[in-house]
Amino acid sequence: MRRGSVLGVVDHALDLVLVASRGPEEAAPWVDLGLALLAAPPATPMPSTDWGGARAEKFGDDLQLDQAELFPRWLAALVAQPGFGQAIAQRFTHRELDSFVPTLGKELHETVRRRSEYLLEDLARGIAEGTTFGDPAVAGKLLLSVAKAHGLAEDLLRRRIGTLDS
Repeated sequence: MRRGSVLGVVDHALDLVLVASRGPEEAAPWVDLGLALLAAPPATPMPSTDWGGARAEKFGDDLQLDQAELFPRWLAALVAQPGFGQAIAQRFTHRELDSFVPTLGKELHETVRRRSEYLLEDLARGIAEGTTFGDPAVAGKLLLSVAKAHGLAEDLLRRRIGTLDS
């Protein structure tokens, strides 16, 4: 992160989540850490800024606080930035996150909804654009998970998705 490479942070975070997902239940804090790392870089980093050092410092401070659940705090900070939908597309639709889709969808929905109901459309668009960057199946599951968290009926959603696929 200190080097200011979003791709580097994403790559390491996905590796961390993948390894933790194959471990025992005690690995949950490592999953939270990996998800927090995915949310940590700015939504649209400017090339002329040195965001890496400042973010790494803040992230390290958060780790020292030893508080549970880093991910919700860093996700809330990401959602508050312009262009967060693009960041969601690039970071949260990868195959490594497949087993966490139900929890991830609910957390994304709640975080965005707390910020503004109007941002749910940006979230949905971002997840849909994730088919370009990540795994299309994971993006579809994540979109379905967010819709379910919003209270939409799963059978109706599956029929609509089936209609779009045909």
